[in-house]
Amino acid sequence: MVRMDIAAERYRIGDLVVDAGRRCVSRNGENIRLPKLSFKLLLALIYSAPNLQSNEALLATVWKRKIVGPETVTQRIKLLRDALGDDSHDPRYIELVWGEGYRLCVEVIPLTANTSIDESMDSGFSLRRISRTVFATGLLAVMLLVSILNLNHLPVDEIAEDGFAPPPTSIAVLPFLNMSDNADD
Repeated sequence: MVRMDIAAERYRIGDLVVDAGRRCVSRNGENIRLPKLSFKLLLALIYSAPNLQSNEALLATVWKRKIVGPETVTQRIKLLRDALGDDSHDPRYIELVWGEGYRLCVEVIPLTANTSIDESMDSGFSLRRISRTVFATGLLAVMLLVSILNLNHLPVDEIAEDGFAPPPTSIAVLPFLNMSDNADD
């Protein structure tokens, strides 16, 4: 469990910053309005991350002494996902484990009082950043190769002194290996 003094608790989960002391969630500096129960539900998932929280545990933690059922958790998770822009079919933040409960599917990074938001974005291993760099480097290499070949090649319609035309220039483009979990990258 990741807990600090509640007045100073701040966490990065994916592209979100959650400030427990101020009771606010933001993305890229823009506040995301969450109702009180949705915020408490998000904090319960943060505190238990990366572990799974059963419906019963969430009911006991978030709703304490109120008489509510598992449907309440399901509906509140839906409201939370809607507010965060999460999709139950392709979750970015909250994952459902059928018959078990819910958990965060992104790493929870506690932010210290002197950690800036930009520093927290740069920390850690980012497979997406590496795959973009590899793609950009490969694209640059292909463009460089094309420009070199264009400088050194003779037009096809020119005939050499021996009566033969030089072979046409060709380029082979090989597929890149997708190193991320997201097929769109």
